[in-house]
Amino acid sequence: MTRRPLLVLAMVAALAVGIVLAVLRVVLPAPAPPDTPLRPPVTRPLARHLLFVVVDGLRYDVATDPARMPHFARAMREHSSAEMWAGRVSMTTSAVLEFGTGQPGRLEQIVMNLNPRLVAYDSWLENAARAGLDVDIVGDPAWVEMYGPWLRAHALDPPGAAIDVDFNPQAFAGVRRLLARKPNVLIAHFVTPDHQGHAYGISSARYAKSIHAFDRDLSALLAEVPADTTVVVTSDHGAADSGTHGADVPVQRRVPFYAYGPGIARGVHPERPLSQSDVAGTLATLLGVAAPAHGQGHLLVDWLDLSPAERARVACNDAERAYGYGEVAVGAAPLEAARSSLEVCRSGAEPEVALGAARRVAGEVSAVVTDATGLGSRAAWLAASVIVLGALAIAFTVFGASIARYLPASFLVGALGLLLLYFVERLPGAWPNVTRGVLFGAVNLGVLLTLLWPGRAAAWLERHAALAPALLPGLLVASYPTNTQPESYVAVAVGALIVALAGGLRAAAPSLLRGGRLGLSRVHFAALLAMLAVLFPVGTRSERPFPRFVYEHPGLLLAVACVALTAFLVARGDRRSRRLLGLLVLVAVGSLLARRVAPPMVGRALLLLTAVGAAVAALSGRSHLAVSAGVIAYTWVSRDFEIVPFLCTVAIAESVGVALSRAEPTPPDSVPNLLLLASFVFGLLFVQRMGIQGALDFGAMDWGVAGFGDPHVPEWLVGAALGYKYVLAELVAIGALATRLDRDQASRLAPALVVMYAARSVMLLLMLMFCGASFWTALRVLSDLPFGLTGAVAATLAWLGLRYSSSRPSSSSPSSSS
Repeated sequence: MTRRPLLVLAMVAALAVGIVLAVLRVVLPAPAPPDTPLRPPVTRPLARHLLFVVVDGLRYDVATDPARMPHFARAMREHSSAEMWAGRVSMTTSAVLEFGTGQPGRLEQIVMNLNPRLVAYDSWLENAARAGLDVDIVGDPAWVEMYGPWLRAHALDPPGAAIDVDFNPQAFAGVRRLLARKPNVLIAHFVTPDHQGHAYGISSARYAKSIHAFDRDLSALLAEVPADTTVVVTSDHGAADSGTHGADVPVQRRVPFYAYGPGIARGVHPERPLSQSDVAGTLATLLGVAAPAHGQGHLLVDWLDLSPAERARVACNDAERAYGYGEVAVGAAPLEAARSSLEVCRSGAEPEVALGAARRVAGEVSAVVTDATGLGSRAAWLAASVIVLGALAIAFTVFGASIARYLPASFLVGALGLLLLYFVERLPGAWPNVTRGVLFGAVNLGVLLTLLWPGRAAAWLERHAALAPALLPGLLVASYPTNTQPESYVAVAVGALIVALAGGLRAAAPSLLRGGRLGLSRVHFAALLAMLAVLFPVGTRSERPFPRFVYEHPGLLLAVACVALTAFLVARGDRRSRRLLGLLVLVAVGSLLARRVAPPMVGRALLLLTAVGAAVAALSGRSHLAVSAGVIAYTWVSRDFEIVPFLCTVAIAESVGVALSRAEPTPPDSVPNLLLLASFVFGLLFVQRMGIQGALDFGAMDWGVAGFGDPHVPEWLVGAALGYKYVLAELVAIGALATRLDRDQASRLAPALVVMYAARSVMLLLMLMFCGASFWTALRVLSDLPFGLTGAVAATLAWLGLRYSSSRPSSSSPSSSS
C-alpha cells in the first residue's frame, strides 16, 4: 500500500537535492582562481591624482539631454565620451564589483546586493593601496563593504535615510573635504539621483528638478578640481521610467561615460558601446599599478594618451594578463583561439595588428570563462535537463502513462509563462505594466465566470480534459511569484466559495447568480468570509500585510495570538471531551509562552516531540486530534504575527472539507473537482507562506527559528528548522482538509499535489535559467523556489500517511469546525 508513495518520496528528495545543488552552484560566488599572477604595468603612471565619479542610476538618455542635464550633456560632447553598458544584473553592487575587479556581476549579486561582502577577486584598489597610493571614498557604503581594507578614508551616506531624502549637499561637502587632502584616488559615488528616481519616477517633475540641480552642483564641483587630476565620470546602471532597475534590458543598462585630464586622449568618441568590465584595467593603467588579475575586460587603450607603440605594448601586456587568468580558471584547452591571437601580440606585429589581437584575446577569454560558469554554462543546463527529467519521472510514477495526454498543453502553458516573463519586462515605457494589467484582467475574468457558473465551467473542463490541468491549476504553477501571490488568494477565495455554495466544481452545480445551497451553517459561512477578509492583505501585499502598529506592539501581538489559538481549538473541539479540550488549549498557549524562555536543547527537543505526537495521532487514525497537535507543534517554531494567518489557512482548509463532506458526492473520476481542490490547496499554501514569512522575499524568513536564545546557531540547523517549519505548516493545512474528505477524495488529491509542486519547482528553476539575469526575477524566484520543494515533500508525506492509515479505523471527531 505504501510502496509507491515511499518511492515518490525518495524521488522528491532526490529532486530537492538536485535543485538545491544546482542553484547553489550558480548563486554562491565563484572562488577566485588560486595563484593567478599579477602582471606589473609596462608604462609610467599617467595620472598623479584620479577622481572617479559614479552618478547612481543615471540613464544615458537623461545624461545626454541638454534640457535635463545641460552641463553633463556638454561634457559628453567636449570630452572623450561614450555610451557604456552595465552588466546584465544592473544593480549597484554588480557595478561596484565590475568597476573594481573587472569581474561582471552575475547571479550571486542577486543575493549580495543588499548585503555585500569583501570581494574575493583581485582589484585595482588593492593593487593601488599596496603600491602606496591613497584611495578615499565618498557616498555609497558598498565600496567600504567590498574594498574596505584598501581604503584610507571615507565619508559615507547617512545610514537608514528615507529613500526620498536628498543628501547631495552632504556628499558634495565630503568630496570637497577629501579632495583638499590631495589623495591619489577619490571615488565619489552619488546615490541620491537613484533614490529620487525610485521615489518619484524618471519622468516626474520632481526627478527632473532634482537631476537638474545635481547637474549644476556636479559641474561646479568639477570646475574646482585641480588641473593635475584626471576625472572619470559614469554611472552604475540606468533605470526604467518607474525608477526601478536590475533587469537585463537596454534602458536599465545604458549609462554615460566621459573622461578628461592627464593621461586621457582627447576627442575619443567610439561608436560601439563600452563595457563596465573595461574600467578596472583602465583606471589601473592610469595610476601605474597592476591591473586586476581576474578581470574579464580589456583596458580602454584608445583612451590613453600614449603613442601607438606604447598603446600596443600596454594592450599586449593586458592580453597576457587575461590569458593567464583564463588558463588558471578554465585550463588551456578551451583557449586555443585566444592563444593564437596572443602569439600575434608576442610576434612584435605592427601596433594596429597587435591592438586587434590583444582585444581578441580579452574577448575570447571572457567568452570562454563566462560559458564555463553561471547560468549560461553547459553544466548548468545539463543539471536543469536532468532535473526536468526527474520531475517527469515523478509524474509518471504517480499517475502512470495516462499523464502523457496532459503534457503537451502543460508544456505549452509553461513555455508561454517563460516567454511572457522574459519579454514583458523588456517592453518600452509603460507597456510592461499595461501588458500585465491586461493579462491579469483576462485571467481573472475567466475565474469570475467560473465562480458565477461553476456547472458550465465543469462541463467545459470535462469536454476538454486534456487541456484542463494546463489551465487549472497550470496557470498558477506557471505564474511568476509576484503574480502567484494575488492569484493564489483568488484561488483560495473562489475555491472556498464554489465549494461552500455549489458543493464543488460539478456539471450539476447551479448558477450562483440564482443562489446556491450553503454547505455550511450560516455562522460557519460567516466565519469563513471573515477569515478570507483577514487573509486579503496577506494575499495582496508583498510585505508587512498588517498595519505597522501591529508589529510595533509585541504585547498586543502575543495577546492576539493566544486568543486566536484558544478560539481555534475551542471551535473545533469535541464538547464531549472537555478535559482533552482544556488540556489542548493549556498546552497550546503554554507552548507559545514557553518558547520565549525555553533553553535551546529543551526547545528543540519539544518542537520535535510535539511534531512526533501529531504524526502518531495521524497514523493511528486520530486525524482530528492530529491537526490540533500539529498546531501546537507549530507554535514552537512560530513568530507571534504568524499565528493568525496560519490558523486562518488551517481553518479555511477544514471549512472547505466540511462543505465537501456535506455536498452531493462526485464521481471518483471527476477531473474538474479534483483540479479545483488542487488549485485551492496550492493557493492556500502560498497564502499561508506569505502569512508566515511576512513578505515575498527570502530576507523576511525567520532566520532565528529554533535558536531559543542560542547566539551560536549553526547554519545547517537554521536551514533544517526552516524546512521543518514550512513543511509542518503545509502538512497541518493539508491534514485539516483531508480529515473532512472521504478517503477516495483525499487519496486522489495528495498525489495530484505532489505532481503540481514538482512541476512548480521545475518551472521556477527554468525561470531562473532563462530570466535570472534580471535582479528582480532572480530574487523572486529564489525566494519562492524552496516552497515548491517543501510543498512536494509535504504532499508526499500526506499521501504516505493516508496510504498507511487507510486500513485503520478512524477515530476522528464528527463535530464540525469553523
